[in-house]
Amino acid sequence: DLENFKISKHRWWRSIDNLPRVDLNYEKSKKTINELLYDSTRIRLISDAKISTSLSGGVDSGIIFSILNKYSDDNNLNLDPFIFKDNNNVYENALELCSYYKRKPKIIKDIKYKPDQLSSLFTVLESTSTYFSQIQIYKNQNKNGFKVSIDGHGADECLGGYSRNILNYIFDYQNSIVATYQTLNKIAGNKFVETNIEKYNFVKKVIKYDLNLLKLMYPTSSFNINQNKYIENKKIDLIPNFFLNDLEELKGFEFGQQFMIADANYGGLQWLLNKWDKASMASSVEIRSPFMDWNFFQYALALPTSFKIKNGKNKSILRDSFNDILSPSINNDNRKQGLPSVKNLYNEEYIEYTNKIYSENSFLNSNLWDGKKINKDFQFFKKTKDNESIKNLDVFFRLHLMNKGFNSLKESLNKLTDSNRIKDNYNVLN
Repeated sequence: DLENFKISKHRWWRSIDNLPRVDLNYEKSKKTINELLYDSTRIRLISDAKISTSLSGGVDSGIIFSILNKYSDDNNLNLDPFIFKDNNNVYENALELCSYYKRKPKIIKDIKYKPDQLSSLFTVLESTSTYFSQIQIYKNQNKNGFKVSIDGHGADECLGGYSRNILNYIFDYQNSIVATYQTLNKIAGNKFVETNIEKYNFVKKVIKYDLNLLKLMYPTSSFNINQNKYIENKKIDLIPNFFLNDLEELKGFEFGQQFMIADANYGGLQWLLNKWDKASMASSVEIRSPFMDWNFFQYALALPTSFKIKNGKNKSILRDSFNDILSPSINNDNRKQGLPSVKNLYNEEYIEYTNKIYSENSFLNSNLWDGKKINKDFQFFKKTKDNESIKNLDVFFRLHLMNKGFNSLKESLNKLTDSNRIKDNYNVLN
């Protein structure tokens, strides 16, 4: 509004308005899922640069890798996948699939991180999370001359692959049982209900849950209460108006589906894509994700819960749709893998480096938090070997390192050797 100098936000597209009609015949929807994913993968093979892929050993990357092997005549496509070994509990599954398709994997292993590397790594991700495995995959792809990577991101977000999704499904089913008992009681009486519960060994005691999507998506307190004493803080309303506008319409879906639609549009999926995009761009590798094709994603998102958990398997319709091209070990393995964050950082070396950082003037005199109080408490926790309390302070340590990384990068970018070239004194990957 140029007259009043105001900016208003408008949506040009809304996920709820673009959910397709799905076939409630499981076999027919299975065929549709298969066709949509083959099409979205084929489209993403259009490239004038070398294409690679990675493989975790889980079902998502396993399916993409298997589909790509059907297009092995593409001259730009290299099908020897990059596999991250460290902390990968389905590593053997990945090797088995490579053997099945007669491919030679490129193994990434034994990555040891020093505390003084954390600043540059946090800067790459623009986050204090320790998802460094992604950085290493794309770094290695770049070293091998690849500019494009076709990956398995996005299946969990549209097919409910996370444990929190399955928990929401249980709430739905339990509330459905309660509603069914109540209906039967009104029609045939309590005696009839009790007799048949006993006769068929149905669930006897069920509780109806009051499910609140707003509270689940935006809990009132997400910051550790013990960290508040180190910073000046006030509550900020981060709930998007668009989400509030969608709430009433979302109530028309089962709760598990409510959460998946909301999470795909208001945070969860954005966090995932942002993390992977930062990691790949640090090595100038472009990510292409067939599961994220809007035709596939929206169709999968619209499928009923019963299609997504079947016979003790999550993402069951996906597994069943591609059963013929997967190895049995991958198709039958329900473990959630992906690429884990780096764990067990709190060794003696890490704590000593934390001590060094907390003693720096830039930390002690920070205008973001009370550095002197943090350092004083840290010294006490260190002396008493209270590692849990040290972990509670760790967010300040990581934020300071990330901020240092940004400042170093800024200084580096300001040192121009000429008008066309930036002197790179801050090569975070080398």
